[in-house]
Amino acid sequence: MFDTQKLKFGYIAGGLSILVLLLTYLFIDQFSTVGKVVNNGIVAVNLGLCIYAVIDAKKKNGGYLTFKEAFSAFMLNRIVNIVLAMGFMTLLYFVIDPDFRESIAEKTTAMQIENMEKRGASEEVILQQAARLEQYNLNNPIVLFWTFMGSIVFNALVGLLLAAGLKRDVPEELR
Repeated sequence: MFDTQKLKFGYIAGGLSILVLLLTYLFIDQFSTVGKVVNNGIVAVNLGLCIYAVIDAKKKNGGYLTFKEAFSAFMLNRIVNIVLAMGFMTLLYFVIDPDFRESIAEKTTAMQIENMEKRGASEEVILQQAARLEQYNLNNPIVLFWTFMGSIVFNALVGLLLAAGLKRDVPEELR
């Protein structure tokens, strides 16, 4: 039987993500400096919680953890965290307040166009990119799906590195 205690850090991280998304939605412009710091901070805290899940699993296992156990402890918690956060974000953007999704898409496009202008991109390139941004913005649920998948792949890579670094097999004489 699967031990749901192993997922507690994923639930905590997911709950924190939802709380920060909600507070950002209600009080903070996520494109402001404060919003960017808050968003980066919650990513770091959530990643830290899931890394701690591996360390906690290792402590509970007497200081030993196989590669598979370390990777599983990290990834299962990250997946729970990401599913909770993306689920809430999808609910917020597509059910609760679709107008908010529109404003985020507009601000994202405006910010990216401004960055291209600062870098000296030609008007033609800017117009082409603006057209692409319209096609691949938050109005498209497929974009959220691929964002989710990209996050899983990135976290799998982090998890593989973490598991390689923290694994410690039980010596033969202790088995």
